[in-house]
Amino acid sequence: MAGLRVPPGRAGRLWLRDRLGLAEHGLSLLEKKLTLLEQERARLRLLAEHTRHDWHASCLAARTWQLRAELLGGRHSLQLAAPPRAADATVHWTTTAGVRYPNDIDCTLPTDPDDVIAGSITVVAAIAAHRTAITDAARYAAAEAAVRSVDREFTATRIRAQGLRRRRIPDLRAALAHIELALEEQERSEGIGLRWATGT
Repeated sequence: MAGLRVPPGRAGRLWLRDRLGLAEHGLSLLEKKLTLLEQERARLRLLAEHTRHDWHASCLAARTWQLRAELLGGRHSLQLAAPPRAADATVHWTTTAGVRYPNDIDCTLPTDPDDVIAGSITVVAAIAAHRTAITDAARYAAAEAAVRSVDREFTATRIRAQGLRRRRIPDLRAALAHIELALEEQERSEGIGLRWATGT
């Protein structure tokens, strides 16, 4: 009962019953949220693993084609093929169980391979491989950010649920049992006193 400021008497019993009902309802909602978040977390982790694999594969391909292009045309051929501006990314967000996280990402790459000055077919292939690697990197970054957001909320929700389950609800139940026992004793003593006063 430490930390609980319970009103005295029957008002205290009613107050504790209300608080206990609210705490149990809150725990039920948190457990439902945990179930939703656990399912979404599993899905997002699988997505992050797939996008990580795609990104690593496309990076390897981009490095391979870059090396081939440098060997055949020199570094200058790659500099001529460089786009005039950087890629742009648009993040699409979603919300699950109150958690906002990246759902998808669109990459806008500056130019098509046909618009650049390419000295050889290897430069064109290097450009295409780098475009794929940039898109895959953005998808992986969005998937990892989503996993981190859902993980953080899952951990915070689990801590809140454990606090209710292990601390708040047992404290309220103990206080309610204590006050009900005290009220029962008070009613019994009042009944005995009433019977003694009336002589029955």
